[in-house]
Amino acid sequence: MKKLTKIIIFIVEDDFIFTNIMTDLLDQLRLKYLNENIEIISKSYYSLKEARYELSEKPDIVLLDYYIIDDELTPVTGDTLLEEIVKQDTNTKVIIVSGQEDQKTAEDLKKKGAAFYIDKSPEDLQRLLPILAEIIDEKLNFKSNLE
Repeated sequence: MKKLTKIIIFIVEDDFIFTNIMTDLLDQLRLKYLNENIEIISKSYYSLKEARYELSEKPDIVLLDYYIIDDELTPVTGDTLLEEIVKQDTNTKVIIVSGQEDQKTAEDLKKKGAAFYIDKSPEDLQRLLPILAEIIDEKLNFKSNLE
């Protein structure tokens, strides 16, 4: 029997509705890998501070909102968490999922280490599932080469 492989995905998003949308997408991903003995574990965080405390779990993927409300109900940007993730673990892939459509911001975030930048539009969100599958397949190949 093939060894169980776990993929940990963090959702860092302050909008409960959008968190549910991304959770539904991850459920589709779970179905894709159901027969391959791969467990997709997702955890949702509603502030950067909350997510920061859990980075020691070394998530494989972080879906990070760009504008997010912090614990003091002040809007902040996700690039601070992105920089922290890149410093701590270069194997974690960060996908910025944002409602803003600023190409310069997207380019800057990629320079800082974001793997992808996805807009929250329905058209762009359709790209998220294949991107996640591509990253997971890449990570699975890497993990199997370590064994």
